[in-house]
Amino acid sequence: MRAWGALRNKLAMELKHATLDADLLAARPGATTTPAHYFAGLARALLNTHTLRAYATLYLDTAAQMLPAAAAQSGSGASGSQAGRDPPRRAVTAALEQLKEGCEVLSAIMGIAEAYDYKEPDAAQPLPLPLPFAVDRHQPLAKLLCHDVDESGFLEGWCRLLLAVSSCEAAEDEVPRLLHTMAIQLGEQPRKDSGRTCTCCFMVAAIRVASGPV
Repeated sequence: MRAWGALRNKLAMELKHATLDADLLAARPGATTTPAHYFAGLARALLNTHTLRAYATLYLDTAAQMLPAAAAQSGSGASGSQAGRDPPRRAVTAALEQLKEGCEVLSAIMGIAEAYDYKEPDAAQPLPLPLPFAVDRHQPLAKLLCHDVDESGFLEGWCRLLLAVSSCEAAEDEVPRLLHTMAIQLGEQPRKDSGRTCTCCFMVAAIRVASGPV
């Protein structure tokens, strides 16, 4: 599980830095797809394979694993140090990394939507890889993204895990940064209508989590 988590983290953190290697392009002159088609297809493939829903499940599972420590803290009253009542530092660090992953994946898909959605392909530029399968290409990518953000439970799961680690001493510096990062990203969502909708989803998710049991 640790190896899988490390691989998932690596892929998520590098996703928005994905580029096309000119040498690979030159070595595959037979490839016919284009940067616009490929990257838009990649983003749609991530949505079609329920990547955000998988992260929502991951967040809920991680938050649930931290609940026993939170319950022990509330039951111990004022006795013991804060560090002694917090979950293990390794668990807090892993939770923070998962939250960062979510920000990076969402940022990558949003960046693709802004850079490649609706753009006419340059038929003269090939790609070294086949076009990923995609969801309905007639729907704007930004609209599909916002719908998936709303339906997947991604934001609610993200907020729930953020709340679960917010009282941990090891996370006190990172939690405000993560909250600010997510809010800024949703506020910059391509297509103004979708941006407002995603921001509203974030606010609703945060209110639900804050007003209910963690």
